Amino acid sequence: MSGVTNFGDLLRDLANIDEELSGWVTGGVTTMGNMFRNAASFNSPVAFDTSSVTLMSEMFSGAGAFNQPVAFATSGVVSMSQMFQSATAFNQPLTLDTGLVANMNMILYYTLAFNQPVSFSDTALVANMNLLLSYAKVFD
Repeated sequence: MSGVTNFGDLLRDLANIDEELSGWVTGGVTTMGNMFRNAASFNSPVAFDTSSVTLMSEMFSGAGAFNQPVAFATSGVVSMSQMFQSATAFNQPLTLDTGLVANMNMILYYTLAFNQPVSFSDTALVANMNLLLSYAKVFD
């Protein structure tokens, strides 16, 4: 996978994916949008080098079984819109560097199990936080 810069839609809609991904070389990847979108059974650890990523929109959207810790370098990300939307099992603490993020629309929308601490480092540039935690029914 070395040299690949776009992982957008890479595993999208794969209903039965639950592979070990730790050996993937991702240091040059800039796009991870929709990467696991609707990968319904995906629940493997994700320990990617995301230091070059700028787009994480809908990365885990619809990945209903996903419930793994997320420790991504996000200082260069500009859009996290719908990143975990409808990842209904997701229930992990979430700490993200959001200093360059402009769009966080629906980032945790419909995460039915989510009830963990959330930390966004800086939201000064965020223009859209619409429905950020809507339908995160157990979040308090």
